[in-house]
Amino acid sequence: IDQGLALFFPAPHSYTGEDVLELQAHGGPVVLQLLLARCLEAAAQASVPEGRPRLPGLRLAQPGEFTERAFLNDKIDLAQAEAIADLIDASTEAAARSASRSLAGAFSGEIHKLRDALIHLRMLVEATLDFPEEEIDFLRKSDAGG
Repeated sequence: IDQGLALFFPAPHSYTGEDVLELQAHGGPVVLQLLLARCLEAAAQASVPEGRPRLPGLRLAQPGEFTERAFLNDKIDLAQAEAIADLIDASTEAAARSASRSLAGAFSGEIHKLRDALIHLRMLVEATLDFPEEEIDFLRKSDAGG
């Protein structure tokens, strides 16, 4: 059909965190459809001596499935998964840049900083409430005021 390249990405070093085989070819849509059909056909016919298929479950991925698997395998967080959809749907350069920043973790980083600050504040409030007899105002002695 065409000459191409097969790239194997072993888990956990792939985008999804799972074993992934990527096929690259030169052709346009018709050649790619033929290549995919031939791969699926070969996988269905190939079996090991016990009669089980060598590649059980080989099928075409659903739209968004790789990103879903990356999220489920903790390779990306929810904000980054949403950023991928935003990047795909971006209709302006500014929207694409914004989605790219979120995908790189800018938004997630800010959320993590805010979460850490809230956890620290909670710790100070709980210490003040748990040890009132110490006459130490943990909130006043800390930088909780900002």
